[in-house]
Parts: sequence; structure tokens; C-alpha cells
Amino acid sequence: VTLSGTLGVQGGPYLYLGSGDPRNDPFWWSVNGSPTLSIYGWQLPFSFNFGSRQRSFSQPFNRYGVSPCYKWLTLHFGYLSIRFNPYVMSGLQFLGAGVDMNPKGFRFAAFYGRFAKPVRRDTLASVSPIPAYRRMGYGVKVGVGNRRSYFDVMMVKVADDSSSIEDPVINFGNAINPQENLLFGISTRIAFHRRLSLQIEAGGSFLNRDLRNPEIDSLSALNPFSSLFRPKVGVQFLTAGQASLQYNQKFVGIKLQYKRVDPDY
Repeated sequence: VTLSGTLGVQGGPYLYLGSGDPRNDPFWWSVNGSPTLSIYGWQLPFSFNFGSRQRSFSQPFNRYGVSPCYKWLTLHFGYLSIRFNPYVMSGLQFLGAGVDMNPKGFRFAAFYGRFAKPVRRDTLASVSPIPAYRRMGYGVKVGVGNRRSYFDVMMVKVADDSSSIEDPVINFGNAINPQENLLFGISTRIAFHRRLSLQIEAGGSFLNRDLRNPEIDSLSALNPFSSLFRPKVGVQFLTAGQASLQYNQKFVGIKLQYKRVDPDY
């Protein structure tokens, strides 16, 4: 059990010259902090701000996740952010569950969850929320190797539920369409020497910009992933990737990198 974080205390006199009432007390003070309580791997972050004229307290239990681990097995529950590679799954937060398994010579990861909850239009609200469809997704990664040298292949599928909110949806004059995205990718690192390594990360994206559009029959007949993705009118295929060659000495390192990303990826 550990407690860590930050604590700040400040204060001083308030001098006021002029007409009207002063906007503060003759002496002001403020105490603020961001403590984090860790109990057997559980992280409980808090924040507070107390002052001579304000009081506040917050806790983020509405967005909380836990990742218990034992040896080469890690489980994920709650609000998560799982990384496969920069072009397939990296930094997107979702509510769900996942697993990472890294026994000797084998690499596996999988997840399932909700990326966005449905948000309906509220014409009576003073500040109308931006409408959104329910967005669900899942993914899997399989590979071999270790931290120095490995080869991973991965797949991620994310799609909107077109029936989750009223249709059609208009926001600031623009239609918000239900979309679908299927991504494939690879990540590999080859250590030629203790100091020289090659790393490649790439991804390919099949994107249906509107699930209500009709299917393209000519493409569906040739589609090897018909059970996962059916191309609609307006479908896009985009690619992105990067490769780097790195050499490290004891006190200096040299890295040569090439990156290419299609527009709208």
C-alpha cells in the first residue's frame, strides 16, 4: 500500500486600491493536491483544492480501470487504453475487458469493449450535446518472440450501431453517419546485433464511411473477409507505416526512420 502525489500550499496579503468593494479577503490562502492511493496494484487518484473562497473535491470513479497481472498474464477491466501498434490500436480509450499473455516465445492480446456510448439530440438543452452512435469494437494480436526480436500480426474491428439513436442525425448542418472500420497490421523488431536493430510497424484500414449505403457486389464477391467487413459505396482503403534502423553505443545512439501515412488515415 503506497500513497504518492503532489501537495501545494500558497497564500499572501491582498492589497486593494480604488473605489468599490475588494474582490478578495485581506489575506488569502489555497491548498491543492493530487494524491494517488495504490492498494495491491489498484490506483485511486484524487484531487482537491481548498481555499479562502473556494472548496472542491473530485474523484474519477466514473472512469476507472484495473489491470491485475501474475507473471506473464495480465487482465484488463474497466476503462482501458491498449496499444497494438501506432496505426492499428494506440491510445484509444474504451470501456471493456482485455487480456495480455506473454509466455516465453509467445505473444497474445485481445480486447472487447465500447468506444462511444449513444448520445441523442436534445433540442431543449441550452448547450446541445454532439450526437453519436454506440461504437463497439474488438481486436486480437498474435506473435512470437521477445522484447528484443519479435513478429506480431493484429486485427481490429470497430463499428457503429446505426439503430442506437434516431436517424438521420444532423449536427451543425453536417450529417453524422454510422461508420465501420476494419484494420490489419504488423509489428516486427529484428535485432541483428546487441547494438543494431530494425523495427517495422504498418497498418491497413478498410473504412465504410456510411453503413446505410448499398453494398458493392463486385467487391463483395472477391472479399476474403466477407464475414468481418462488407464494402459499401464510398469505402476507402488506406495504409500507413514506418520503418527505423537504430544503432546504440554506450553514450550515443543513431536512428534513421522513414514514415508514410495516407491522408485521412
